[in-house]
Amino acid sequence: MRRTRMASFALCLGVLAGCQATPDDDAAHEVASAAVLVAPPQKGVMPRTVVAWGEVSQGAPYQHMITLPFDGSLATLKVAQGEAVHRGQVLASFDLAPDARATMDMARTGVQSAAASLAHVRRLRNDALATDEQVVQASKALADAQAAFAVFAQAGSADSSVALRAPVDGTVATVAVSPGQVVAANTPLLAISPTASLTVAAGVEPGAAGMVRAGMPVDLELVGGTRRMSGHVLGIAGAIDAQTRLVPVRIRPDASPMPGSTWRAEITVGEAAGWTAPADAVVDDSRGRCVYQVRDGKAHRVDVRVVLERGDRVLLSGDIDPSVPLVTAGGPQLAEGMTVVTSGGGR
Repeated sequence: MRRTRMASFALCLGVLAGCQATPDDDAAHEVASAAVLVAPPQKGVMPRTVVAWGEVSQGAPYQHMITLPFDGSLATLKVAQGEAVHRGQVLASFDLAPDARATMDMARTGVQSAAASLAHVRRLRNDALATDEQVVQASKALADAQAAFAVFAQAGSADSSVALRAPVDGTVATVAVSPGQVVAANTPLLAISPTASLTVAAGVEPGAAGMVRAGMPVDLELVGGTRRMSGHVLGIAGAIDAQTRLVPVRIRPDASPMPGSTWRAEITVGEAAGWTAPADAVVDDSRGRCVYQVRDGKAHRVDVRVVLERGDRVLLSGDIDPSVPLVTAGGPQLAEGMTVVTSGGGR
């Protein structure tokens, strides 16, 4: 559509040039008319925004560290640092050390033995051959045996190998061991950064910080990429960072960005109303900024102020007549009172 309009615009210029030239006058002369594109003036609103730049981060207190309460070695590793994972997903497998396997077998046997002993004591009690105190003691012995085996059961060790699973949806923040590496009990193996705790640690110019409030919507764009997502402001600091000279602001993204990635954040702090127009409609001349409107085939200059700019659109304030067509292309060639040919072909 834009190409068609511009082609029509160029054609109009050619027609004007042909009409203004005469066989007897080949010298340069002042152009008394011009061809332009017009459109009806439109009222509208645009969001007021503040731009911030930041990096996806997460403090160590938010990370889930995966450990096991026994010695062994990492058998296989199914994920890499920075990879997104889901709750319950198998991340790696861990082989118990011989001593740990022996301890697990003893704990399993202890549970079986204590359970059999309790059943036997209960039968004797039913026949009045054992006391209530003996039943209580047998019950306690079974509870102790189950607690000893629970260390292995909670880790998912049905045999000599344990599957390490993601405790939450998130991103693999750290892989602390390598396959085949022997580690002691309670050694950190992997760390998972929960998706819900990822934030963009950004900064805004001090002059704009006063407009930013918690809960304001944010449009995020990956620096150097095409990914976009929305989010909201979690909070803003009350002081300027000594290193960046910006005011820190924390943003919670609605999706799952990669930790360490850099984002451009556009925070919507409000909105403004006015006349909306293409940026090409605004003309800068010796008197300032203006637009032109076409009344009775003549160009009329109107002073304007650019309230907001967003892409190739602008929001204007000024004494624009809503009933008179607005010049959207070709404005720089105009002057007050100049005869114009509009994109519709009429004067």
